[in-house]
Amino acid sequence: MSHSSFRYGNIESLQGDICVMAHPQKGANFEGSKPFLQWFFATANLCGAVNMGSIVTGNMVEHPPEEIIANIKDGRGSFVVFDNKDKAARFVKFLAEMDGPVSIVVTALWDLVLPICEQAGVKPHSVNRPVGIFGKTEYLASEEIRQYTTMCGHGMVSSKLVEKLLADVDKGLITPRKAALQMARPCMCGFFNITRAENLIEHRCGGACGEKE
Repeated sequence: MSHSSFRYGNIESLQGDICVMAHPQKGANFEGSKPFLQWFFATANLCGAVNMGSIVTGNMVEHPPEEIIANIKDGRGSFVVFDNKDKAARFVKFLAEMDGPVSIVVTALWDLVLPICEQAGVKPHSVNRPVGIFGKTEYLASEEIRQYTTMCGHGMVSSKLVEKLLADVDKGLITPRKAALQMARPCMCGFFNITRAENLIEHRCGGACGEKE
């Protein structure tokens, strides 16, 4: 599964962006996977995930973790994201110790994935690496905007929405945190890293931005 492999940005900002996905397989572990997926979400929440969700539950902007845990269904891809390598490593270690029946995918910079797996005592089964974007790239959103939009691998975060929210922050209408939460809302699967988005916005304006008195 590669929809989380195309997150765009510089190495510094991607240091705090680690995605973990549990993906049941039809014909193997699809039926009866709900208890494991509930454990997956509950444990990720305890380890400090900044967002989580699935297509059937929505994300943490719209729903509290307890609701997401209760509403997950058999066979559904389940997604969590961390803003810190140590938190992610702790979670992956729990997953390794659990040795559950569902495939796990960790997406981050390669220099993060390897240490995370080593801390958990596991070796990657396989590796997916993006090779870039080809074609009429002039039609893409700017590099700055793609830092935000690519955090939703299903393309649900509109570049126009990001542009408007950044403009609202510049005008002092909303805080970087509120802007990041609004950006995250359309990403139903919960892979949008709210902390990273907030940090990007604050860095963009040198920390002197947000709602005015």
